[in-house]
Amino acid sequence: MARNAVCVVFVSALCFALSTDVRAEPIRISGGSLVFTGPSQFQAGPLSLVGNRGFSVDGFVDGGETFVGPLASCMPCPPASTIPVGAHILGSGFGGTVTLDGQTYEGVNGSLSPNQLDVELSGSIFLPPWRDAPVTVSAPFGVTGDFHRAIEPSFFFQVPIRGSGRVTLSLEPEPGGTWFLAHTRYDFLATPTPEPASLMLVTAGLVASAIRGARRSRAIQTAPIVRSAVDK
Repeated sequence: MARNAVCVVFVSALCFALSTDVRAEPIRISGGSLVFTGPSQFQAGPLSLVGNRGFSVDGFVDGGETFVGPLASCMPCPPASTIPVGAHILGSGFGGTVTLDGQTYEGVNGSLSPNQLDVELSGSIFLPPWRDAPVTVSAPFGVTGDFHRAIEPSFFFQVPIRGSGRVTLSLEPEPGGTWFLAHTRYDFLATPTPEPASLMLVTAGLVASAIRGARRSRAIQTAPIVRSAVDK
């Protein structure tokens, strides 16, 4: 029974390690930015992303075609309040180029394009009390989404996107005691992920622990038999 348990642990751990094959991993964002500046912030913001598997995004986000938290809920911005800083970028809200696994896809999210990018940013930020001077505030945000490509009408592949970053808001005081959002910038940051070598070490540790546990269990089970023989 103990030997079977060791085999199960070993096979499970090995499968876990093999599942980290780069072809099966999600896209993990390691850099890039999304910026809305000045009077054009309601029209378009350039979006760039980079990640593993040779992933990159180069294009524009249309603030009038997608949901962007600060732009939608913060005009004017109420002092001493918490506002969402999320964004949902999909469909016609994004237009540009995506590269993945050495393949470049043009016209992503176009009306007739089989290639679609869907990225959602989530988070919130606290605005300071009003004062008669510009202020800059920042907060972390999370990234989820996917890139999918239709191969046939009934078949497509989809790769999940994961990441995190930090959003920065530049606020200018309004005469009525509120903040005016002058600049919004999302900076995408690298998130540490386990390397395959580290995962193999974890796997080896699990197997070693299982073997030690099995040996200890056998020793406990046989110990009463040995004592009984000595007593006789």
